Formats: sequence, C-alpha cells, structure tokens
Amino acid sequence: MILFLTPTVWATLLVSVEIVAESTAPLSPQLQEQLQRVSALRQIELAELAAAAQVRKLQHELQVAQLQQQIRDLAAPVRQTSAKEEGDDPLQSARLVGVAQIQQQRHVWFAVAEQLVSLKVGEAHWLGLKVEHIGNRLRLQHGRYSRDFMLPKEW
Repeated sequence: MILFLTPTVWATLLVSVEIVAESTAPLSPQLQEQLQRVSALRQIELAELAAAAQVRKLQHELQVAQLQQQIRDLAAPVRQTSAKEEGDDPLQSARLVGVAQIQQQRHVWFAVAEQLVSLKVGEAHWLGLKVEHIGNRLRLQHGRYSRDFMLPKEW
C-alpha cells in the first residue's frame, strides 16, 4: 500500500523520526527498515515533484514559442504584400465578389482585371486560375502567384 502525503506531513514525519532516532538508544531492525522506506519514498516524491515542475516549465515554454510563431505568421502576409506591390502580380487587383454552394459544389466569383470570373473550388479555370478552400480562407492562384481572401466564419 502506497500512501500519498503532502510535503508538510513528510517534513513532520522526518523531523519526528530524527527526534526519535536521536532520543533513543539503538533502533530495532524493523524501525530502521521503516525509516529507510520512508526516506526512499520521500526521495521518490521529491523527484516526482521536480519532474512535474519541469513538465510545467516545458509546457509554458512551448506555449510561448507557439504564440511567437503565430505573431510571426500574422506579420508575414504584410511583408509579402508589400514585396508583391513592386512586381507585376496579376492577382493584385482581384476582388472576391461572391461565394455560393450549389448542390455539392462551391462556386466563387472574382473580379480579376475588370472581368467577372466564376470558379469552382478545386477545379482549374481555362484562364489558368484556380481557387482552393483552406480553413477559413480562399486561395486564388494563377501560375506562381497566389492571393488569399478571408471568409466569414459561417461559410
């Protein structure tokens, strides 16, 4: 049977055992064995407490790293758009006009270069355009260029 005691109780037991050990003459073999067991259990408990503290520390470090990565990810699209403004990105002026689900297919309408283009999600268009649904956004692609459009949560 294993007893789980708080650190305060353990400290009290150890002090009591030391007082008993100092105040009495030779200890019986049974008592010495019990003292050794208590000491071993205390060492195990201290090791478990240290391991649990280390786990909590690592979990907090992981959370900090994840939050830092999310912050970097949020800042990344801003840098990408400013770099693309210098080039000849054909999707730079694209606008999301509408989204609809007709039967089992999702249809998306974009205004690209002053043309209204209807696309089905996942299918290539004859103009070389393709749209993908990724999480809560749509990605419009044309060759090596792509542009993301955020969607409402309910879609």
